Amino acid sequence: MELIDIAKKALDYAAKYDATQAEAYVAESQVKSVYIDNNIPKVVDSKIEIGLGVKFILGKKIGFASGTISPTNLNIDDIVQNAMKIAKISEENKNFESLPEPKKSSGSVESYDIETAESSSDNLIELTTKIMNAAKDPRVQIPLGVIRAGSIQSVVQNSLGVNTEQKGTAVFLYFTATAKENDKKGEGVRRRFAGRLKDIDFEKIGEDLKNRALSTLEAKAFTEKLENVVGLVDTEEMSQFMAQILSTSASAEMVNIKASPWIGKLNSKVLSEYITIYDDGRFPWGIRTSLYDDEGVPTQKTPIIEKGVLKSYYSDTYNAHILGTESTGNGFRRDVRDIQGSFGRTVKPLFSTMVMEPGNLSLYDAIGQIEKGVYVRHFAAPEVNPLSGAFACEIRDGLYIEDGEIVGSIKHALLIGNLYEVLNNDEIIITNHVEYGNSVCIPTLGLKGVSVVGQK
Repeated sequence: MELIDIAKKALDYAAKYDATQAEAYVAESQVKSVYIDNNIPKVVDSKIEIGLGVKFILGKKIGFASGTISPTNLNIDDIVQNAMKIAKISEENKNFESLPEPKKSSGSVESYDIETAESSSDNLIELTTKIMNAAKDPRVQIPLGVIRAGSIQSVVQNSLGVNTEQKGTAVFLYFTATAKENDKKGEGVRRRFAGRLKDIDFEKIGEDLKNRALSTLEAKAFTEKLENVVGLVDTEEMSQFMAQILSTSASAEMVNIKASPWIGKLNSKVLSEYITIYDDGRFPWGIRTSLYDDEGVPTQKTPIIEKGVLKSYYSDTYNAHILGTESTGNGFRRDVRDIQGSFGRTVKPLFSTMVMEPGNLSLYDAIGQIEKGVYVRHFAAPEVNPLSGAFACEIRDGLYIEDGEIVGSIKHALLIGNLYEVLNNDEIIITNHVEYGNSVCIPTLGLKGVSVVGQK
């Protein structure tokens, strides 16, 4: 049975059971993965999954249920009945108004790459081998790694006439390298997200892993304390920082539950005037790039921050209604690390691709502007409090900068500051060094006013 037929059948059952409104989301995903354990590709995994998620609405009571579908087990009726039972025992949701009405989306997007979708396990092993060969050194090992590539096709239908179909491809890569020489140890880490395999330079990933591991081999535990200096944070780590704060501050859902620090700040300055950020539902080869989101609303390019001023929140239909606005086409279920299981999640506001406009400075020129600071290439865990903006992250791979030059490698120091404050500093350094990652596209940034605290 085709995906579109599964969705239609689910809506037919919902109508039979007197649903006021109903929504069916059907997704078929195919994912191949290669895992590395101590320099050896030990696990090759291939999964195909078809699943159905049903939202069953009785007035203002909402029930959701999901399950997998197979040729021998078309349990569509069971899933619909489970959603109905949940709706009947649920309390009324006074904020619910309606599922989205159908709207036409125009244009086209670059989201599905047949080479990635049809990539074999053998091909992924070859790409893994490219990384490992480029990282070869008697002192370097690859203890852990994964390459995951796959495709997803989805259909959304609802009882109001929404009927959309999307397909896309996704790649996730994460590798660690360790270096050992006498009693010294070092490590290197690389992660990449992409919509297609051809956008990743696998040999460069291997070279970076080797060079970073060997660099930290010579790194010394930092023992000083530097205040009010510049922390130049690499695009990979900066993307994780920004994803954490924007998923709270700019989310319509977080605004509605009173959990965003930007409540009531529309058209007010919240960041540096040099920062412009937008969510781009049509970003070429983004993992969530599509003509429609996962509830059938057309995607768009949504301004979030314009020259430091908060212009809008990103939203799905439900949260947009509470705010008295229109959905921005950000109702998603798909995870960017693993596209499987999306049918088991309800829609919520998520980034398509959150993009910060890059600057004109190269990474080399940015380093040349720093009198004293550190270039962070890897944190132990890049975590920030999304409400307060406070962070204190351990630097595992950093380069010490003095008078515009790199003078050594450091590790085991804390970078301490407040992300909202340093992003609101008009002396922020914005480079043109940027990679797509984790549904965000954020350049390497120089955060002025942070502290670097070493061990004593």
